[in-house]
Amino acid sequence: MKSEDKGTVIVTLQWLRALSAVMVIINHITLKEKKLGIVSSAFDIGAIGVDIFFVISGFMMAHIFYTKKPTAKKFILDRIKRILPLYYLFTIASLILLLISPKIINTDTKTAIWQSFLFIPLKKGELTYLVMVGWTLCYEVMFYLIFTISLLIKKEAALYTASFITLVISMYGILLGGNSSNIYISGASNPIMIEFVFGMAAYEISRLRSSLLVTIIISTLAIFTFTPSEADDRYVSWGVPSLALVLIANYAEKFITKKNWLSYIGDCSYEIYLSHIYAIGLIYYSMKIFHLPVDNQPFLIICFIFSIATGVISKNQISERIKRMNLPSARKRYSFKLHSE
Repeated sequence: MKSEDKGTVIVTLQWLRALSAVMVIINHITLKEKKLGIVSSAFDIGAIGVDIFFVISGFMMAHIFYTKKPTAKKFILDRIKRILPLYYLFTIASLILLLISPKIINTDTKTAIWQSFLFIPLKKGELTYLVMVGWTLCYEVMFYLIFTISLLIKKEAALYTASFITLVISMYGILLGGNSSNIYISGASNPIMIEFVFGMAAYEISRLRSSLLVTIIISTLAIFTFTPSEADDRYVSWGVPSLALVLIANYAEKFITKKNWLSYIGDCSYEIYLSHIYAIGLIYYSMKIFHLPVDNQPFLIICFIFSIATGVISKNQISERIKRMNLPSARKRYSFKLHSE
């Protein structure tokens, strides 16, 4: 994709977003089944969908930087308008459910209440956010803040400043090895943040004449770094393959430009990502109430369909209405719509 192609939706990245959302949904459904003893192992590789989302997010920040040239204020207000309303709606709903029946929201660890509202990154496994997938939004928001600060420091160099700051924080996390006794320091310095830098790098690569050659090299490297389950160096074992997928999808856009139903699922990926946990829970408790057998394939299929439907409804009935509201943000919308936007 050329940086001059303003206002163009990259259809193949929409497809990749849809695929990522599907992988995360199946991962969480099978994790629920494993917890219930229905299956012996979950679809662990589905968690890589998060890494793909992070790389796409970094790609988009670079696109916005080059084509929209936003001020720091415009940039952060647009991010706030897109992310916060729906997230806080689900977070408040979760808090109400937690007060009514704690086991519905969290049965394994303590719940991060104020951290959920303030997007505070935490050490993995210490606390559970009110919205279970909220931990990823913490890193999205952290990256947006870094990018905003970078725009304030020197707008022309914001992309490189944001990359530098993110890499320094991530390198500190690598040196710590996740062994800091402070759950906040350990959480904020999670090396998974490097994946946002991968995304920005992917955009820079897409502007090169030799982009195809670089894509082939990185894709080859990804074959050797990939692991089927999450590793300590997730930013490498899943981050590099995610980078390769984004590069491939972006390059493939030269040949595929027509939107279809998969593009629409990709457009709803943020809503699907936030709402699918509730969809899975609702199906499980409904089957339990009506004494229906929770079998592997029926449960998986019903939860999957309901998760997609819930996300689509959330997109049309909530997000689109919020978008039409005259909130203090840029009126002109970006053509790209990411899960993290």
